[in-house]
Amino acid sequence: MVPLRYSFSKWIRSGYFYSMILRNIILISISLWVFSCGKSIDKQHAQYIGGVMTDNPAYSVDFGTAENTSQTVRARLLANPGTQELIVLLSMMNTTKDTITLTPNDFRLSTEEGNTVQPVNLDTTTAITPENIVHLKLKFSIINSRLFYSTTGLAGDMNQEYQLKVNFRGHPITLDWRLSEEVFNNYSGSYGIEEKVIVFMPELDENAQKSYQVLNGMNTFIHSGGTEIATAGINTRFRSYHIKDTLHLAVRLVNHSDHEIRIYPEGFVLRLDHQLLIPGQTTGPVHLKKSERYIGSFTYVVDKTPVRFLLLKEAIKILPANNERNLFANDLTFKVAEEQVP
Repeated sequence: MVPLRYSFSKWIRSGYFYSMILRNIILISISLWVFSCGKSIDKQHAQYIGGVMTDNPAYSVDFGTAENTSQTVRARLLANPGTQELIVLLSMMNTTKDTITLTPNDFRLSTEEGNTVQPVNLDTTTAITPENIVHLKLKFSIINSRLFYSTTGLAGDMNQEYQLKVNFRGHPITLDWRLSEEVFNNYSGSYGIEEKVIVFMPELDENAQKSYQVLNGMNTFIHSGGTEIATAGINTRFRSYHIKDTLHLAVRLVNHSDHEIRIYPEGFVLRLDHQLLIPGQTTGPVHLKKSERYIGSFTYVVDKTPVRFLLLKEAIKILPANNERNLFANDLTFKVAEEQVP
């Protein structure tokens, strides 16, 4: 029987012992390198995402940080409570051996009701070379409420939740954010406007308008509903709302008729009770030929919340046979909408 001490000495001299030590050293070194790389990547993510807040003081609502499971994409969402504009501070790591190219369409931010937009400040492709990190600051202007926007032209209050989808290497990565109830309630109380806005809808006397169009040789088509009115081949859309001490009126007009249209911005005068409200700064007359359009916005300072007002009919003219006529037979009535936007 061979002594144990002799066998152990022979095993050491055989070289196998040293190969095992060398292998373990290599494995430990690789593990430490991977760990240090992970720490380095994490540090680069954190330095960018965590250090930009002071550069954007207006974006005071912080949704926090979200990341994908492999930690190759990490992002922080900030919001400007006054404008509802959103910023995503995005940090992406390319762990593949190929360069990854991303277009603006590869970044999509969504609201709770599914409204989706791409960044407003990104119009070029972004290339990420292998084993490198790219940092992006993406700005988004998004419609938070379709219904509120359709009646007022405003984006609506900031949502409590948002989602960003990044088409990364052909595979969508989803990042989700949700504000805490306390932070969201504080925002709503200080900056929310949806519950403070009073919406107005136009009302048209279709019988009187049709008789007027026939009498003046105009196209007899008439349709009105919601914010839209179509008369004599001219499509108009009125959005009006009141908030604080200001009454807002916006008009969009498209001329589909065969006649010229003349719009007098200074003529967008409102009658509120026995008072005439003159719009703020305006331009001179606007002439529209067929297929041309006009978009205008007007504001009026009021000392109380109105329930009804009139837009004087002289604001918009039509020229059948080069004979200028008011487009509307009567002053256009606006009343508080029966159902306000929730």
